[in-house]
Amino acid sequence: MKITLDITAQDFDHLTTNMMLWGGTDWKSKNAEYEKRFECLIPQTEIDYGWVFIHWVTTYADYILVAAYLKAIAEPHQALFDSATGDIAILTDFAGSWMK
Repeated sequence: MKITLDITAQDFDHLTTNMMLWGGTDWKSKNAEYEKRFECLIPQTEIDYGWVFIHWVTTYADYILVAAYLKAIAEPHQALFDSATGDIAILTDFAGSWMK
C-alpha cells in the first residue's frame, strides 16, 4: 500500500519531541557508560557518531513520518532505540527549526 502525504518542516518539528547536538558531544563514551543506551533499529549496523543532530520521536508512527520527510528533502538519517527514554532517536545532519 502506498500513501501520499505532504509533510512540512513545521510538521517535522511537531513530530519530534526533543533535539540536541550529537556530533562533538562524546556520545560514544556516554553510550558505553550507560550500557548501550542506544541500539540501531536495523540489526547488524553500527551507530554512526559522525551525525550532527539527534532528534527524538515518541512513537514508531512518528518515526515513519519523520523518515519520510527526511527522505523527501534528501537528508539521510539513522534510527536508534533509546533505552533511557523508550523513544526512537533519529541521527541526521538536519537541524529542523530547533536551532533557528
